[in-house]
Amino acid sequence: ANELVAILFRKAPSNTNFYSDIDTMYPRPLPNSDTILKKLIQLIEKKVSEDNPEAISLQAMMFKDGLYYSQNSAKALELWRKGADMGSGEMAHIAGRIELEQGDFANATTHLILAINLGYKFPDYRLYNTLADEFKNGHKIKKDLRKALELYNIVLNGAGKKSESYKQAETNAESIKSKLIIK
Repeated sequence: ANELVAILFRKAPSNTNFYSDIDTMYPRPLPNSDTILKKLIQLIEKKVSEDNPEAISLQAMMFKDGLYYSQNSAKALELWRKGADMGSGEMAHIAGRIELEQGDFANATTHLILAINLGYKFPDYRLYNTLADEFKNGHKIKKDLRKALELYNIVLNGAGKKSESYKQAETNAESIKSKLIIK
């Protein structure tokens, strides 16, 4: 129960129904109780059925880590994809990272580009470079030099100039620019 409670309150924005429902039912700090745990799980499942993004993300994490539910990475990925389809940049990012690790480059690309389009900022610029490299080389996904350049430019505009990510993006962007007519 303590692990679940820690996850529930890792972020508790006051403007969401999901967390405010928990706060109403169980003011902090929560006592350690199986009864409370069961009620929290019921609330999570109810909110997931209502397509609540926070609940979907939380339940996905619980499946991934085997908290309360049996560990089920496929179910976790299914839930993160659902959240991505609902417009969550964070869940699109998580789904894309998992798909990339699994070698599912078509879906990974779709979800990572969706995350970017939804305004999600990747916590690590290496992922932008990895994705840009795939567009540049066209081995696992369709080659698209303009998309690669767009991704390298995100790194160039955000990463520190002394970072490896910046240096890699700079080299690759210059290589692409020499191949394209950039106005």
